Amino acid sequence: MRKTLVLAVREFHAAVRTKTFVISLGLMPLMGSAGLIVAFLLKDEVNLDDRRYAIIDWTGDYYDELADAADAHNQRSIFADDGIEQIKPRVRLEQVETDSPNTLALQGRLSDRVRKGDLFGFAEIGTGQSASAESDELLTTVKYHTNNPMNRDFPHWLGRQVNEIAREQRAQAEGLSLEVAKRLTKPVSIDEKPLYVSVAGGGVRLAEETDHYVSVLAAMGLAVLMFLIIFVGAIPLTYSVLEEKMQRSAEVLLGCVTPFQFMMGKILGMVGVSVTIMTIYIVIGFCVAAVNGYAHLMPSALINWFLLYQAGAVLMFGSLYAAIGAACNDMKDAQNLMAPASLVACVPLFVIRPVILEPNSTFSTLISFFPPATPMLMILRQGLPGSIPVWQPILGIIIVLCTALCCVFLASRVFRVGILMNGKGANVKELLQWAFYGVGHRPARPERRKNAEAA
Repeated sequence: MRKTLVLAVREFHAAVRTKTFVISLGLMPLMGSAGLIVAFLLKDEVNLDDRRYAIIDWTGDYYDELADAADAHNQRSIFADDGIEQIKPRVRLEQVETDSPNTLALQGRLSDRVRKGDLFGFAEIGTGQSASAESDELLTTVKYHTNNPMNRDFPHWLGRQVNEIAREQRAQAEGLSLEVAKRLTKPVSIDEKPLYVSVAGGGVRLAEETDHYVSVLAAMGLAVLMFLIIFVGAIPLTYSVLEEKMQRSAEVLLGCVTPFQFMMGKILGMVGVSVTIMTIYIVIGFCVAAVNGYAHLMPSALINWFLLYQAGAVLMFGSLYAAIGAACNDMKDAQNLMAPASLVACVPLFVIRPVILEPNSTFSTLISFFPPATPMLMILRQGLPGSIPVWQPILGIIIVLCTALCCVFLASRVFRVGILMNGKGANVKELLQWAFYGVGHRPARPERRKNAEAA
C-alpha cells in the first residue's frame, strides 16, 4: 500500500506542477459554456432589414386588420425599452390579388420570389373556397410558406393576430360584444406550487418554493462538470503510460512494484488531480453564487456524493485509458483505441433528455445502474426536483467502486503484458484476451481437457 501511495503522490505532483494544469483550469469552463457565451455575445446581432411577407386572403376579411396590426407592431414592438434603438426588423405586408384563375401558378410565382429573396415568406388565409356555414373551419385555415423555417417570429405573430380577428368576427356574428367574447375565451392560468410537508404538532404547510429551472441547470452543470473532469483526468493516463513505455522507465519501476500497484498508484494520482480541479470549481461556484445572492440554490447536499462518484468514474475510465496506453506502441494506435472508449464515456449524454424528463421512470432507474453511466446519471437524478430512494445512490456507488476495482485489476493484467510488448500494437480482441486470460493463453475446450487428463 505504501508503494501505491508513493506512486500516487508522484503522479499528482507531476500533473499539478505544470503550466498545462493551470491552463486547463481556465479552458474547461470555456469549453463547457462556449455555446452559451457566444450566444450571449451575439444576442444583439440581428438582421434589421425589413422583412416583406405576401398575404393571400381568400376570405377578404383579414388583410386590412393585419395591415393595421403590422403598422402598430412596427411602431411599438421593434424598439428597445428606450424607444430609440431598433432590435427587431420591421414587418412589411403585401396584399396579393385573389382573382387569379390559376391558384397553383400564383403560389408558384410567390415561391419563386421567396427563393430570390424578394419575400421572406407568404401566407394563405382560407382555402380559396366560397364562404358557407359548413366551410367556416376551412376559411380560417392559415398556411405559411418560407425557406427559413427556423425563424418563428412571423408565424407566431400571424397566428396571434388571425386568432384575435377571428374571435372578434365570431363574436359579432353571435351578437356578443368584444368584451364578453374576451371574457369567455380568457384562458385559466396554472400556478405551479411545491408539495405540502408535515410540521411539528401534526400540521401541514406548503413547502418552500424553489426555482425548478435553477435546480435542473445546477444538476446538469454538475453532470457536465463530471464529464469534463473525467476526460481531463483519465485521457492523460494513456499518454503517460505510453510515454513511460517508450522511454523504458516503467520496466525499472516494475522491478519494485507489482503491475496492480503501479496501475493503482497512477490512477489514484489522477483521482487526486480530478478532486483538486473539482474542489477549485465548486469553491469558485459557491463564492460567485454567494456574491449574487444565490448561495441557497446551490446543491450543497450533493457535494459528498459528487466526490465519491467522481473518484469512482476516474478509477473506471482511468484504468481503461491506462490499459490502452500499455497495449499500444505509438500515438496513432492509441488514438484508434481511444475512440470506442470515449464513445462509452458519452453514453450518459445520449440519454440525458429522458432522464431529466422522468428521473424516476423504470428506464432512468435501470440506465443509472449501468456502471459507465452511473456517476453522471445518478448525480443528475439526485439533483433534479423530487427525490429518489436513498438505496439507489448507495447501490450506485457500490456498483461504481466494485466496477472500478475490477477495471483496475484487468487493466493491470493488460499492463503486465503490454508494457513489455514491442512492434505492432494490440487490437480490441487481444486486449480482452490479455485482460482475462493472459498472453498466449486460450481456455481449453472441455473435450480437449478430458483428452489431456485421459492421456
